[in-house]
Amino acid sequence: MTSKRANYVCECKAVFRNEIVNSIKKGHAQTLLDIQNLTKASTGCGRCKNQVEWIINTELEKKRKHGLQLRLNL
Repeated sequence: MTSKRANYVCECKAVFRNEIVNSIKKGHAQTLLDIQNLTKASTGCGRCKNQVEWIINTELEKKRKHGLQLRLNL
C-alpha cells in the first residue's frame, strides 16, 4: 500500500498534481508565481519547484496545441 504522502507534488503544502492542473485550466495560472498564489505549492522548502514548473510547461504546451490564446506577462 502506498502512502498518501507519495501522491503529493508539494509535500510541505499538501498539494496534488490535479490541483496545479486545475489552477492552470480553470484559474488561468501560467507562471510559477501564479501557482504559488493559487495553491501554495513550492512555497515551503522548494524541493518541488522543478516538478511544478514541468507541470506548468506541459499543461501550457497542451493549451498551445489546442490553439488557445495565452496572456502575456510583461
